[in-house]
Amino acid sequence: MSMPSEENLPRGESLPRGQGNLRDPGNLRDQGNLREQTTRAFKWSYLSLGVNILFQPLFAAILARLLTQKEFGVLASGMVLFVLGNFVADMGMGAALVQKPQLTQGNVRAAFTSSLLLGGLMSVSSWLLAPLAGQYFNNQEVVTVFRGFALCYVLVSLSIVSANLLRRQMDFRTLALAEVAAFVVGHGLFGLGSAALGYGAFSLVISSAAQYILMLLITGYRARSSFRLTFRWADFRDLYAFGSRSSVAGFADYISQNIDTLMIGRLYDLATLGLYNRAFNLVCTPLMSFSRSVSRVLESSMSAVQSDRPRLRRAYSLSVTTLSVLLFPVALGIFVCAREIVLVLLGSRFLAAVPVVMALALYIPFPILASLSSTVVTATARLNTRIAVQLAYLALLLLAFFAAHLLGYGLLGFAGALLLVSMLRCLAYAVVVGDITGGGLRESMQAYVVGILSGLAVAAPLLLVTALMRQAHLALPLLFVSELLLGGGLLFALLLFGPQTEVRGMLRRRAGSLLGGRLRRWAKA
Repeated sequence: MSMPSEENLPRGESLPRGQGNLRDPGNLRDQGNLREQTTRAFKWSYLSLGVNILFQPLFAAILARLLTQKEFGVLASGMVLFVLGNFVADMGMGAALVQKPQLTQGNVRAAFTSSLLLGGLMSVSSWLLAPLAGQYFNNQEVVTVFRGFALCYVLVSLSIVSANLLRRQMDFRTLALAEVAAFVVGHGLFGLGSAALGYGAFSLVISSAAQYILMLLITGYRARSSFRLTFRWADFRDLYAFGSRSSVAGFADYISQNIDTLMIGRLYDLATLGLYNRAFNLVCTPLMSFSRSVSRVLESSMSAVQSDRPRLRRAYSLSVTTLSVLLFPVALGIFVCAREIVLVLLGSRFLAAVPVVMALALYIPFPILASLSSTVVTATARLNTRIAVQLAYLALLLLAFFAAHLLGYGLLGFAGALLLVSMLRCLAYAVVVGDITGGGLRESMQAYVVGILSGLAVAAPLLLVTALMRQAHLALPLLFVSELLLGGGLLFALLLFGPQTEVRGMLRRRAGSLLGGRLRRWAKA
């Protein structure tokens, strides 16, 4: 017997998790298969990570040859303002759709109505206010780029409901495939193609529009929810009660993540901002995309067990250990190979970015681990705590950035300040999560230590071999490929034979399955 879809439910009847459409009739809370669902969702997140690791450097290398540092600065200026408007267009509706224990048909329509109207409002207001952005960054090219991004707000708002309904239903297969398709086609074809045709910084506006259209088409088709307008306040009330606080926390996150761009764009010229933007995107963008995917998975699963603290503690403990063992080796590996990475992927004209890349490489694990902890805080609806931590983080960042600028440390000072303050935020979130789950600070610190030791186990032999190859004056392409193969092999060996993580179990099961299949074929032969 099939379950009723959201479309056929009476207005007040609730939609439990997993019952958003005919293809997903199970209730995750009742079935007790949350770990299986989460593990499967992580596998699709790893697919997204793999595609990003494969294509992001390739696309970045091509783009670095097509655009100038100044054009990258214009792009960074427009993008940072565009993301700001996304928080207003969302108003926390996405998080509310995932977190709300019981969701009604009216709630879904209210979220769609709110997102659509706010998206349209942001498009109009951003178009009118774009000249102020040009004045702030002292460059009129920013006005054209920002107005191009402003037209994308409606596309973003239309995809908010469908994408978050899929998150609620734990359909991360569709989300991962949609993100991969949007990135490869939208950025790889439309973005790079328009850059090659001479559209400059505006080529990334075209890329963003193409990606949002593809995401909307795929997620909208799979969600198949009732996207109709409603103006009943009762349908909005519960969503805004949670969503407004979530939006404030998200806005604080946004300012914290982009205050360096806003300050560098104001205090220095756009070419300097472009150099910093390329260094940051080269190092952080692929893993930050992975972080967002992981956070979406964990927010969905942890929201489902928010009242079951033992299960919440086990889920967090396994996740923080897995991410630490993955992130610290990658970060230290990038630190060791920073020079070759910059020369191969960005070219010699970006050589000044090498020390910035090294500092940002060490920064990589901390925002992702903090994001994991903040997901637990959000899933348990402790948004006031999250807001307090983020505001304190923002205040410290402002002080640290101003100090770096006044002392004349330039971009390296900004990157170092970002690293130091992010470590403090990560520690603060670990304390908060320890209080929520009952695990204490020790559990998080043990995971971090395991991650750091894992990173040293990968970085030490990589550093030794790299130093020998540099002394031998190995050709740059061969040196880069050798570093890539050696680092990848060391990381794979660590994940397969190292500390107990969800990745190790998955790899061993896969290896056992493949080996068993070969043995059976050999026996038959």
